[in-house]
Amino acid sequence: MRAVLVFIVFVVVLGGLSPLGVWAEEITPPPSYAPLPLELASIQAKSAAPQAPTADCGYNASTAELLASTSAHDWLSWVEKLSGAEPVILAGETYTITTRYTPKLFDGSAHARAYDYVLQQVQGWGYPADNIEQDSWTSGAFSGMNLVLTIPGQITPTQVVALTAHLDSLSPLATRETLAPGAEDNASGSAALLEAARLFRHYQFDRTVKIIWFTGEEQGMLGSGAYVNDHSLSGYQGVVNLDMFGYDGDNDRCMELHVGALAASDVVGQCFAASVAAYGLNLSYDYLTSDFTRASDHARFWDNGVGAVLLHQNGNLTATGGCNGVRDRNPYYHQVTDTVANSFPPYTNGQPNTVGADIARAGLAAVLGMAGNRGACFSTQPVVILQDYGRDMQLAWDALPGASSYHVYRRVHTSPEALVYSGPENSWMDTSVVYGWDHHYRVEAVAADGVCLSEATDVGFSWTGYPRAYFPVVKK
Repeated sequence: MRAVLVFIVFVVVLGGLSPLGVWAEEITPPPSYAPLPLELASIQAKSAAPQAPTADCGYNASTAELLASTSAHDWLSWVEKLSGAEPVILAGETYTITTRYTPKLFDGSAHARAYDYVLQQVQGWGYPADNIEQDSWTSGAFSGMNLVLTIPGQITPTQVVALTAHLDSLSPLATRETLAPGAEDNASGSAALLEAARLFRHYQFDRTVKIIWFTGEEQGMLGSGAYVNDHSLSGYQGVVNLDMFGYDGDNDRCMELHVGALAASDVVGQCFAASVAAYGLNLSYDYLTSDFTRASDHARFWDNGVGAVLLHQNGNLTATGGCNGVRDRNPYYHQVTDTVANSFPPYTNGQPNTVGADIARAGLAAVLGMAGNRGACFSTQPVVILQDYGRDMQLAWDALPGASSYHVYRRVHTSPEALVYSGPENSWMDTSVVYGWDHHYRVEAVAADGVCLSEATDVGFSWTGYPRAYFPVVKK
């Protein structure tokens, strides 16, 4: 969540309000500070959606299946990696991400390679290169990149639903270049997007889905500002922005849903509310159509007439509603202490606190409702047989109905996994088997759209001399 400047001057633009001047380096507010809401009712849309957005956000069996495939542990694992609680493997090397301060993300610093790590994950999940956009931006003294993943819609691909979060983090001036873990702000949202990218690759949608990691948010929503200026928003039906959620010091499972004043945003907000109810997510929330905040990337879409909501911790306001006027703000906001241990302490039995993961699920469900979840593109996965040819190993599998091609990935011992085959044949010969090492293979089917994938079949063998030992590999 962006820290608000000491002062902001506004001018009237097109009958509405618009920031004036260049954003300076922010000053971290004291713990008692709450960003002031700004009325948006008079803002004129400069690139509104072509028609009123619609959504069917009731229970969907495929969405329920997808949500059941993610857990509190899955979400928290990404948070741990992005905030330095756990190391990451990047191109076979081990790194610990200790800051995600925007200027450090792109200067090659070994301790700030979060953008590279997220990009590696998305590429490794088999999305075509043309569907992964690295969107460069420059604003004043700052520059960076947004990462945009596009999953084309099957029925109305020109209509877009976006799931967004900012990847960057912040801490006091003396530490931000080396230590800004940002576990809640905003590894929480970035982790939810990673889970979405991991899971959505197996499903197809009526509308196009975009998953966007913004940078430069902490300097005044610079990345999202550049994005809305550089991209047409004419087909955007709704945006779900996840920023700083999951801290729950009073264990009331309550959050804030910042809907704002646009009618199009209410469609997205009602979809979120319906999703919470449909999938039994046991969350309560303040539904804010007044006293809302602009202090995150959703505001850039509001300014362009696009419906958007912000999913946020119960920390900014004391509005009556789902949280009963109780304010439960994370005291570690923009501090070096915004760590997993402090911001997401486990339950007393040691199990992960599920609030953050359930908020993430609700956000994913709302996007799926807005996008129209058509279901998994494959009901089964390839059945792979290994055939030993001495120094070579052949993988063969029956053709999968609906598949136009297949991917084979190989990992030898602890080396990085690599794509070794992509094509229509349902067999592949490994002619470079390495004596004495374990070999792991993943085989997945690719639908005709080139994007939607089957679940992967994981197999492997250990060649330590004859006879060889074959084994299944359990891998998510």
